[in-house]
Amino acid sequence: VLVDPEFGLPSLEKKKKSGLLLTLETSPYGSFNPDDIPELYNNSAYGKAWPFSGEGTAAAKILLWYNPRSKNAEIKQQLIQELYEKSQSTHTPFLLEILLHPLEEKFRSGEEAVKLQLETVQTFANQCDVLKLEAPALPSEPLDIPLFEKRCEEITQYMHKYSGEQTTPWILLTHGTAYERFLLALQLAMKHGASGFAAGRAVWKEFAEFPTEEEQFKFIRTVARNRMEKLIEIVG
Repeated sequence: VLVDPEFGLPSLEKKKKSGLLLTLETSPYGSFNPDDIPELYNNSAYGKAWPFSGEGTAAAKILLWYNPRSKNAEIKQQLIQELYEKSQSTHTPFLLEILLHPLEEKFRSGEEAVKLQLETVQTFANQCDVLKLEAPALPSEPLDIPLFEKRCEEITQYMHKYSGEQTTPWILLTHGTAYERFLLALQLAMKHGASGFAAGRAVWKEFAEFPTEEEQFKFIRTVARNRMEKLIEIVG
């Protein structure tokens, strides 16, 4: 479960040693440019729970918008390297989430996006403990199963090749994908080298559509819970 020092930090007292991730970057509530360098919370925001304090409170996680061709790509690489070195020095697991962004309005094709994704894997495979990746297909594309499986195989091969002595696991993120599409994508990815998933909106995004609190919680306790259980069943 991902928490931040603005709203979720008190949960650490109730969920000690239960799989919590502390986010390192602040949320851009105003104007947002994906090429910008992420702004990080400072140590005082976390207090004793700062994930690099060595106290083992939680793992650390950062979301990085990235394009290997962008003007800030090298600066972002240096940032991740520094954070990973900090995490290693304090035995803190470090999860890196990569969201690719086009330099123009959108990617011209899925092949273009996947090529950039593989370059990104090559760069960061040995700079984290878990690499969290988007499905290797544009959301606007129909899910071509043989092509999707081939792309997952390529990601796994790159992870083996560029991780170093111990292969870094990669997991699939939802990025707002519809649940049924994500379910299929996860099934395929797990068959071709993925190690798990990180799910949010694909599980619960209809929550706000219900007009009453009673209906909202019924949705969470039934539909959302069933979805999560199916996803967990896939990863075994």
